[in-house]
Amino acid sequence: IFSVEVAEILLHDDKSDLITVPYAYYNGYRQPEPFAMGEGLTSKIILSGEPLVIGSNDRADELGALAPTEEDETESYLGVPIIAADKTLGVVSVQSYEKNAFNEAQMHLLQGLSTSMGVAIANARLFDETQRLLKETEDRAAELAILNSVSESMAKSLNLETIVRLVGDKVREIFGTEVAEILLHDDASNLIRVPFAYYRDKYVSIDPFPMGIGVTSKVIITGKPLVFRTSAEGRELGAYFPKEEDRTASYIGVPISAGNKTIGVLSVQSYQASAFNNGHLRLLQTLASNMGVAIANARLFDETQRLLKETEDRAAELGAISKVSEALIAEAEFDSTIRLIGNQMRDIF
Repeated sequence: IFSVEVAEILLHDDKSDLITVPYAYYNGYRQPEPFAMGEGLTSKIILSGEPLVIGSNDRADELGALAPTEEDETESYLGVPIIAADKTLGVVSVQSYEKNAFNEAQMHLLQGLSTSMGVAIANARLFDETQRLLKETEDRAAELAILNSVSESMAKSLNLETIVRLVGDKVREIFGTEVAEILLHDDASNLIRVPFAYYRDKYVSIDPFPMGIGVTSKVIITGKPLVFRTSAEGRELGAYFPKEEDRTASYIGVPISAGNKTIGVLSVQSYQASAFNNGHLRLLQTLASNMGVAIANARLFDETQRLLKETEDRAAELGAISKVSEALIAEAEFDSTIRLIGNQMRDIF
């Protein structure tokens, strides 16, 4: 339409406060790097929300134009704001190597184009945001379905090994990572035991190791999740890599808590850097929380069974003693008494 040497569309990114250039034509298409908001003619238009017409390079310098390269030194500039819902989103500009190349009619034409562009950009961003929220909702619904499934299965079991295998396999299935581990702290020995470890498509057995080594101990001691996105970051945090081939690049470890006590760690690891996001962390935390309750219930059940067995054994002992005592009182002959005691001993033991 304008038959100019230079045309640009520039958009302001609120989050980074940078101006990006999705479209740039300088006698050919280019891909300029984003630059900071605050300097140059583009920032002036975004901040004022008003169009800017410049007829010479000297005037552009007076108004604070960024210094161009020698081959890009244009004389005339026309820039208008891209506005949607009373907010300036960016700037559309045309430039010419001729002085005073643009007039008021061309400014109005470019304003009309920028208005339509503003509506289109706002609609596109709204669509993207809607899709993002929809994806989050779908992901959250999937997470809840997974959590409900695991919780129901754990609620049906009071066996620690069953609970550990159930959660470990579900984590492996959900995350699809190279490594998944469940590690539990043994108070009596102060060792960290690994009842579930999955490395590279197979279950592995890992020997217990002392509390205090590596990121697992850090999670248990602090009671807080730990995330690293590169192996270098992991080493800085104290990650322990026993074998070179087992070195992971991404890690999430979350505490397994029962009451106010951290009893272990649930972790996933990947050989790819930056493999996990906040959604992964949230899901793993919820699984670990449910697992902590299930483990506490299983341990309480085991302790109750142990105490019940002790009580039954003690009751049997008392019954046997009472029976022998009654028989001894009733029996006067020495030989008969000895035989009676012997028979009772055989029955008891």
